[in-house]
Amino acid sequence: MSNKLYTLGYAQPNAKERLEQIMSECGSLATIVDIREYPHTSYALWDQANLVRYWGDRYVWKQSLGNINYARTGPVILRDPVTGIGWLVQQLQSGQNLILLCGCKVYAACHRKHVADLVKAAMPDVEVVGEVTQSRDVVVTVPKSFGLDAWIDEGDPVGAEWSGEEWHYYLGGNPPDIQPGSRVYVVYNGTLRGYSPLVRIDRIDAYRYGLVRHGGAVAVTIPEYIQGFRGFRYRWWNRDLEIPFPDWQNPDAKSSGRPQEIALTIPVAKVKQNVPVDYWTRDGQTQAKIASALKSKF
Repeated sequence: MSNKLYTLGYAQPNAKERLEQIMSECGSLATIVDIREYPHTSYALWDQANLVRYWGDRYVWKQSLGNINYARTGPVILRDPVTGIGWLVQQLQSGQNLILLCGCKVYAACHRKHVADLVKAAMPDVEVVGEVTQSRDVVVTVPKSFGLDAWIDEGDPVGAEWSGEEWHYYLGGNPPDIQPGSRVYVVYNGTLRGYSPLVRIDRIDAYRYGLVRHGGAVAVTIPEYIQGFRGFRYRWWNRDLEIPFPDWQNPDAKSSGRPQEIALTIPVAKVKQNVPVDYWTRDGQTQAKIASALKSKF
């Protein structure tokens, strides 16, 4: 028997209320699994001592699932994923509901998503309960100095099957509060060209992060001129305003907004990676190797 796997970031609004609701609905068949590398915080409610005091043996800390790089730059590195994921799978198979607890507000940029993905890979029938957040999309611009053709060459275009490569759109600062499946819209030369679904957010270093996409690009536009800008903006229009844009590859094609103006942008690095989704662990194991190891155990 397999039950549900929940995820929770206590920096999210109403995290306390959501946790209490899950624990109430699941009764004794629910365990809070703290997957922080370090389970202490200045937020007293979420410090390990108070979680133990309030929830007792319904709370457990699993450092094996902590992200060694949580306070440093670099990708997610789980401390001991085979042991940690194996324990989660055993608990779920026994009928327990589990709540993966971390502090990050943005699920797509948190290692709890990596842990949930690994559990799903090892146990395909498990139900991963997504976090209830407001649906948000983001908008970014491609500088004219970079060129529309160069941008098209760096990713799987509209109508093409996913090549298996991953594509990053790099930005600096704090990442947007969006989730996997949110739309990342692209503007070039004042015109909205379309969007791709977000797969996840990769933290590159202390300042930079990448919005990751696969295939599934869709060409749409809106009847509005969009001045170029730096960074990202949240989508400000209603999706109902979007219309198909068959001429999206024409750099001079315009929506019925304002006349052409010079977009004020800065170059945004985009690179392609020749590997599929791959979560590295402390000893260099990949997700495929972890899944293989878990398969041999279960």
